Amino acid sequence: MPSHLWIWIQNLLCVVVLILGPVAAGFGNHFEGVSRWGVQVLGGALILRGAWLGIAGVRDLGGSRSPHPQPLKGGQLVTHGVYARVRHPLYSSLMHVAFGWSVVWGSFAGMLASGLLTVWLIAKARLEEGLMRRRYPGYKDYEKRVRGF
Repeated sequence: MPSHLWIWIQNLLCVVVLILGPVAAGFGNHFEGVSRWGVQVLGGALILRGAWLGIAGVRDLGGSRSPHPQPLKGGQLVTHGVYARVRHPLYSSLMHVAFGWSVVWGSFAGMLASGLLTVWLIAKARLEEGLMRRRYPGYKDYEKRVRGF
C-alpha cells in the first residue's frame, strides 16, 4: 500500500473519532451508579497522557520524524527519552487521545472508531518496524528491550 494512503486513512479515522464524540455522546448518562464527572476525569486523564506522549515523542524524535512508515533517509534511530520506554509514543498518543475523547463524551460509536484507529496504527507500526529492522542494525535489540505501545 502506498505510504500516503496509510496517512490519509489514519487522518480520516482521527476525524471520525472527533466527530463521533459529540454527535454520539451519552453513555455516562445511561448507567446507574456511573458518575458522569468520574467518566470525564478518566477521559481527561487519557487525553493528558496522550498529549504528554505526543509532545515527548515529537521532541525526542526531532528531525527523524515523518508521518510515513518509511524511515527518513537522513534519519537516526532514536532510543532515548520517551523512546527508551515505548517504541511508538506518537501512535500511543493518538490512541490515548482518541479513547479519552470518546470517554469524555461518553460515545460508544467514538470508542468503536477509536478501536479501528488503534488496529490501523498497530498495523502501520508493524510495517514500520519491518522497515526499521532493515534500515537500522540495532533495531532488533531495541525491540527486545522496549515495549511497542
